[in-house]
Amino acid sequence: MDKISYRHFVLIFVLVVILAVVVSCGRREPALIRPTPTGEGNAEGTTTVTVTGTVQDVMRSAQIIMFREPVKGSLYVALTQDTRLISREGHNITLQEIEAGMRIQVTGRPGSQGTLLAEEVRILP
Repeated sequence: MDKISYRHFVLIFVLVVILAVVVSCGRREPALIRPTPTGEGNAEGTTTVTVTGTVQDVMRSAQIIMFREPVKGSLYVALTQDTRLISREGHNITLQEIEAGMRIQVTGRPGSQGTLLAEEVRILP
């Protein structure tokens, strides 16, 4: 595949993953991935996890961050309108400020298909 069609394939794949995450959020079944919990939980009892990894790609229109390698079973980070993006200095930032090669710490809930539904993304030094 040429680069443009490969990028479209990846975008479609990511959108399918996001859809699977949204659908699975309402289910009471265990997630397909089982990351090590941090011991925190939200009101619904869903375990919150914190992972650290290196950004491979940022798909801004799809609100997806892809890790260079899977971290505790998660390769993709799905952002929502409630996701907090925090700079190294502790200030709020936009997704446009996150770039490939950056190390990030993500706190969120595990979803299906290797996706982490992010509550917070923090840029690391």
